[in-house]
Amino acid sequence: MKKTIVIILALTGLAFAGLRLAAFLADNRATDPADMVERYADADGKAFYRINAGINNSYLIPCRGGWLLVDTGYPDDYGRFKKALSVTGISPGSIKWLFITHAHDEHAGFAAALRRDSGCRLIVPEQSLRDLRAGQMVWNGRAVNWRIDIISRLYGLVKRRDMRFPPVQPNRDDVILVKDDRRPLERIGIRGTLVYTPGHSPDSWSLVTDDGRAFCGDAAMNFLNILGAAYRPIFITDKRQAYGSLRRLLSLGAGEFYTGHGPAFGKERIEEVLTRFGGDALNHTGTGR
Repeated sequence: MKKTIVIILALTGLAFAGLRLAAFLADNRATDPADMVERYADADGKAFYRINAGINNSYLIPCRGGWLLVDTGYPDDYGRFKKALSVTGISPGSIKWLFITHAHDEHAGFAAALRRDSGCRLIVPEQSLRDLRAGQMVWNGRAVNWRIDIISRLYGLVKRRDMRFPPVQPNRDDVILVKDDRRPLERIGIRGTLVYTPGHSPDSWSLVTDDGRAFCGDAAMNFLNILGAAYRPIFITDKRQAYGSLRRLLSLGAGEFYTGHGPAFGKERIEEVLTRFGGDALNHTGTGR
């Protein structure tokens, strides 16, 4: 009996160690900073970048006087982000603006540290203010299927994720998003619209450029498709809003989707999502306010 218990405990320990290793590898897929950076070009040939310093993507878009960063990563991704940033030749001080698409810990995790080092100003949703100021992600969404539910629970267990991050304190110089708006981007030399895209979370926003690039946080994903995610958010608070927001992005001319998780992909994937799953959103625009 004792031998059986020892064997069970040993196997449990090995399984837990394996899960911890899998979670670490998920968060740190690349070890070379150069492998964390992907360079793109916009319609005018100007470079912009994806930095994947962990499980989450950040995007650098050129703006007047420097760069706009879309989203951060977990708090402990900051060191890796800075190493990857050095590969692009961009200094932290050149990041003039940070757009946080929603107040989840892997999107706002090192925002306070970046703001301290760069002095950047914020573009944040009004709906995110409470959680940003508290440094606490509040979550009531559900996984899109049972397979993702199981794997996400295991990930949270082995990572010991508490959904906390250093608080972010917006001030009068920052931009607080209340309704769809072009003006904040026009001020910094970016042609595009900041648009409310709820569904993954009630505070989710996206940036859609006039040349068809949608930087949409977790409104769509290229992540865990092998488990049936099918380019949808793997967690959804409101299914009707989630699919309505995808329709809204297409209506604004989004042709390429740059999401918080996974490589970029074309609008054809979103059209497939809406054909397969989006019937409930046919009459919903996702514009919210």
